[in-house]
Amino acid sequence: MGFWKKRIERDFAVRLDANNLWQDADDCIQHLQLIPRTFWAIEEPLQPRDFDGLQAVANALNVRIVLDESCTSVADLHYLKGEGWICNLRVSKMGGIIRSTAFANAAKQRKIDVVVGAHVGETSLLTRASLAVVQHLENEQLAVEGAFGTHLLSEDLTSPCIMFDDNAQISLDSLEVLRKPGLGLFVEPDRLVPLDG
Repeated sequence: MGFWKKRIERDFAVRLDANNLWQDADDCIQHLQLIPRTFWAIEEPLQPRDFDGLQAVANALNVRIVLDESCTSVADLHYLKGEGWICNLRVSKMGGIIRSTAFANAAKQRKIDVVVGAHVGETSLLTRASLAVVQHLENEQLAVEGAFGTHLLSEDLTSPCIMFDDNAQISLDSLEVLRKPGLGLFVEPDRLVPLDG
């Protein structure tokens, strides 16, 4: 275990995502103290918007807290006291590019870091929308996630498909969509299937 712990600490930035697993901060802290300290942040370990409990977890474990379900609008930022918060900014969750950039502006004013991106399994449309937010932030976000494209999907809805390479990187300089009007993507009409119902 020692070798792997050292390798993870040296080569990777590990973040846990608990998806609102625990009901109680003390229970969460006791469980997380049992695993090797290879992580620097944990996403949503408690029930949504338990900000006092989340702060207790952060303090006890000396980690940063990533908010997802607990941070869906600018109004949620008012509950965040102290330092160490990170907001998971997803264009689909925030309700579009305009609301996402407003949220990014408000977070920046409060010196709260954001991770910008698209959810796992979302198409290039939302990856491209998240890149608009990255451009708005002038690349000052903590991290960018998404761009899974056909790494996960059997096919994407657009051409081109925006996805990361074998090194988990996107070369923004090579993305023609950034130099075209709108989102710069062409939606393939034959890939659009109406929902039954």
